[in-house]
Amino acid sequence: MKNLGIPNRGDAASTAAISEVVFGYCHCIDAFADEALLALFTPDGEWWQPGKEPMRGRSQIADYLQERDRSVPGRHVASNILIDMEGSEQARVVSYYTVFKAGPGGAPTPVSMGEYHDIFRLDQGRWRIARRETHRVFRAA
Repeated sequence: MKNLGIPNRGDAASTAAISEVVFGYCHCIDAFADEALLALFTPDGEWWQPGKEPMRGRSQIADYLQERDRSVPGRHVASNILIDMEGSEQARVVSYYTVFKAGPGGAPTPVSMGEYHDIFRLDQGRWRIARRETHRVFRAA
């Protein structure tokens, strides 16, 4: 993101819609709402995760989602969203995330913290993730 400290915010409606997608991703991934999560990506959307081959397109992302362990509840928490508009139909977005899983006795235990580096694109009148790069900063031992 070129304007890390003072991003080009654009209009309030776009900023709010993009933020809702960032937060919506957290709700969808935690609820295993795969179809709703896939709709947050453009049809040709990409998702890059550390140590894995990039997922390209909704079908590859869907395959990954189906393989996830659904036995342990978790919660993704997003914060510190910075939105830098690149015209009226694209934005670069950086947000922080923390992932909690159930630990001993069901206590919430942080397992990962990092940043999402996203490119959002306006697609059929809705802001969607065109590319997401997951950057882990901390991981539980």
